[in-house]
Amino acid sequence: MQLIAVGHVGGPIEDIIKKGIIPSEDVQIVAATNTPHTITCFIKAGIPLSERVQLTAVSNWSVIQNLLDSGFIPSEDVQLAAVKYNGFEIMSFFDPSVTSDQVLKAAVKSQPTILNQLIERGIVSSKELESAAVESLEDWFADMPKLSLKSTGRNFPKSVLEKFAQSKYD
Repeated sequence: MQLIAVGHVGGPIEDIIKKGIIPSEDVQIVAATNTPHTITCFIKAGIPLSERVQLTAVSNWSVIQNLLDSGFIPSEDVQLAAVKYNGFEIMSFFDPSVTSDQVLKAAVKSQPTILNQLIERGIVSSKELESAAVESLEDWFADMPKLSLKSTGRNFPKSVLEKFAQSKYD
């Protein structure tokens, strides 16, 4: 019954929780897969979320902010899943002391325009980050050849555009 409730829409799970029934991890996984925002119901009810549930939710939708607002400290794996889904997620939990190079690179690879915002926040633009942005730009231009550097260029540091131009025209 619980699986049907969370698998269909996710809404009825609130009624189940209000009755004092704590959904099993499998039920939570189905909820996080189908309607990731249902995870907010678990958070509000004070139900501890396993890493597996967190990973499923952030891989599907931008619910990382809900986790953070509720005091969850996302593991590196959860952060990676979130930024691979959408690079801009890094702005939700960005803290230089807990965000690894791996997470930064994944964010830039997912959304190369994020690099400027990271630099503005005091992150030094390393060769690795620039390479991730160049690689992602190459993917963008392969998928959408009509893109022009003139229109997208302002979103990237000059060094990234220079490297991209070299890789494209050398």
